[in-house]
Amino acid sequence: MDRSESRARESIKLIIAKHYDRESGIYDESRFKTSTWYRRIDEETCKVLNMYLKGKTVLELGAGTGRYGIFCSKRGFQWLGIDISSGMINKARENFNKYGLNLSIIQGDVEDERLYPENYYDNVICVKSFAFFPNPKIVIKNVFKTLRNGGRFIVVTANNDSLYARIKRPKSDLMNFYSFRDMKNC
Repeated sequence: MDRSESRARESIKLIIAKHYDRESGIYDESRFKTSTWYRRIDEETCKVLNMYLKGKTVLELGAGTGRYGIFCSKRGFQWLGIDISSGMINKARENFNKYGLNLSIIQGDVEDERLYPENYYDNVICVKSFAFFPNPKIVIKNVFKTLRNGGRFIVVTANNDSLYARIKRPKSDLMNFYSFRDMKNC
């Protein structure tokens, strides 16, 4: 990656962080209480997570307001979230306090390999945020590093320009599943 491409990617990350900092106060209300489409995606996401999460640990990339951290915690998983937006992290912590949960969420760049301990997590999830990662190949490399043998990488996205849409056209308007081989060959 050349220097100008690197600067462009960093600029994109800054724009995304600022956008979600501004949205953080109204995000849950505007997405999950007033939008039928978001509620539908959320319901389908919860079904998928119920079916496919395994083991004890979950790392969430682009964790936002912590919605799926709460979901995972209520099912007995140890959860850690990473998000680039300080506003979303503050909102997540408010949400955790509201439910009396002691969950960890950190501000960070999902491309930073230091955030991924080797062979640590049973599951890595990424719900509706993967399309915002400027360098998805680095993220996938980090995910494979941190997943335990047999671990699962669950990506939920509704964006036709996202990674999974680039790999194959989805069979469903909401969900599709890909093997590690599919992901590694993207």
